Amino acid sequence: TGQDGFVGRSRELGVVERALEAVLHKDHFRLGIKGEPGVGKSRLKAELVKKAYLKSIVPVDGACSSFETTTPYYVWSALLRNLLKVRSDASEPLLRERLDATLAPLGLQLHGPYLATLLSVRYEEIMLQDERVRKQRIFQAVHALLNALAGARPMVFILEDLHWIDRFSQELLEYVLTQTAEQVHALFVLTFRNEYQHWPRFGDEGTLIDLNRLSSDDARRLILLRLNADSIPPEIDEFILRRSEGNPFFIQEIIKTLLDKQVVAVRNRKAAL
Repeated sequence: TGQDGFVGRSRELGVVERALEAVLHKDHFRLGIKGEPGVGKSRLKAELVKKAYLKSIVPVDGACSSFETTTPYYVWSALLRNLLKVRSDASEPLLRERLDATLAPLGLQLHGPYLATLLSVRYEEIMLQDERVRKQRIFQAVHALLNALAGARPMVFILEDLHWIDRFSQELLEYVLTQTAEQVHALFVLTFRNEYQHWPRFGDEGTLIDLNRLSSDDARRLILLRLNADSIPPEIDEFILRRSEGNPFFIQEIIKTLLDKQVVAVRNRKAAL
């Protein structure tokens, strides 16, 4: 709770702080958060969201899913649903109503049918269009929406787990982030595991936080914190460090196991075997 999972992450929190400040100054910023499972991507994202709210920056997120790697535009659909505050099982009338209510004040009603496509709501008038034209119009509609939202107030758009992104979502992401003539003045946060290869395409304008492993010193601080101890025998220390390889999630899991199995006990803030 609080900052406890954030041992050794002060540099990263500084980067987050600067990224949010850039958006307050009507700039645009891309932030990549890369790391293997358990290394703290979700924790850092949660801190970012908390800081955004404190600065009156509106966060909207969407996540890819390991079950939807071939579903076209899945992550954009998730982002749009969160923006409209509708659940994944929302009825078509509700989706149309929320979409209209969002687009009308921004003067973007013409884009409605194309954005609705992302929510699997069909407008007959665009179904007959040439597929290439329709795809282009979907891309333009998403760009126009993000642009208008970011123009109205400071925004952060968070796209998570891009290692599971589908091809269409990836193409749309590249389109949105490479429109140099009309940059969306918002913070885009992209989180992904090491196998995601596309970050360099947006890297010119961006900063990548590589959450690899904790240093030995920071890992030791986390171990003491998790054990609620001031001191720890070197053999326990070495065992946890060796097994976890500095991955914060693994450190916590190993400690939990050692305490559950009563291999390690803590008395008067001293850990012992």
